[in-house]
Amino acid sequence: MELFIPYSPSEQGEAHEGESATKRRQLLQLGGAPMAGVLFDRLWAEPARMHEALDASTVSPARLVDLQGEAASLGVRVVRVPPATLVDETLMRFREVRKLTAKKQPCAMQREIVRCAAMYATVMGEILFNEGQFSLARTWYAVARRAALEVGDQYLADIAMAGNTYGWRELLASLRPPQPALDAATEESV
Repeated sequence: MELFIPYSPSEQGEAHEGESATKRRQLLQLGGAPMAGVLFDRLWAEPARMHEALDASTVSPARLVDLQGEAASLGVRVVRVPPATLVDETLMRFREVRKLTAKKQPCAMQREIVRCAAMYATVMGEILFNEGQFSLARTWYAVARRAALEVGDQYLADIAMAGNTYGWRELLASLRPPQPALDAATEESV
């Protein structure tokens, strides 16, 4: 229980004036910044690993509701906040769901997990499209469409297809020369 007792410098001896009780500055000066990055990565990864351990046999209904709710939330937030801010969260959740699809689940649960994968892939496609990564966005939209079709969810498949189509039109428009230049060139050749 000592682990959860708040730190008190008076119990450990007084810290000298100007010296941090936790010596954070020294840690950073000695190269602790890269260690802090690793620690931050682990802070993100460990909850997912615990969920994986808990989901090893079967995903619980509560966990499924959490995954579905987070997918729906990301779907709303992707159009309200700068999409690039959601890349890490979306990718982390997609990875969780992808790992769950590889595990044997009851049929109804498996269907809902794959539906979640379609939702997360659609959100990632939208993020990448908004960042101008059209080719990569099409790849994510294609995954979303396939996952939706695998579980018979035509609505999600149509959303993914629409996103994919929109990406193609934008890409083609960016490759096509401006229309007035074409008209002027045609008139000169005649």
